[in-house]
Amino acid sequence: MRFPGGFYDLMTRKFGIEGYTEEQAGLSHGAVVVAIALFAFVPFLLWERAPWLAGIPAILGFFEAVIHVVGIRIHNLPRPYSPGMATALLCLLPSAVAIVMFATPGIGAGGWALAVVCHLAIFACMEVMVWRSFGVDPRTIPARMRNVVSGMRG
Repeated sequence: MRFPGGFYDLMTRKFGIEGYTEEQAGLSHGAVVVAIALFAFVPFLLWERAPWLAGIPAILGFFEAVIHVVGIRIHNLPRPYSPGMATALLCLLPSAVAIVMFATPGIGAGGWALAVVCHLAIFACMEVMVWRSFGVDPRTIPARMRNVVSGMRG
């Protein structure tokens, strides 16, 4: 399985992961697909009983829009475009706005806090699975991120 556009390849190279196998890529993509299901579909199965769960896919929509735009900037690409960014901006972001407007009114600050915590927990689990599929210790990621950021400044 391969995600279109090459954004995934750009990001793995940026974090020093090159020469990975198709099996490793497949495992990491599998982790992303499972996380997307947890972010996007499962909350709506339980939404009637816990309306704050609708906030999880809304947060995902906002997050994806921001992360894809930032990803394009990190790489100084000649064209400010990737299929993931187009999907995030044209599908996920409007969906997130609609969820906030129609599915989450009245959930309050506590409901949004729970949605953020759940989003971060799902995202953290996904990241651990992705990095481990490449044989990378997730504890090294903060240092790798600092290197990426310092490389952007210098």
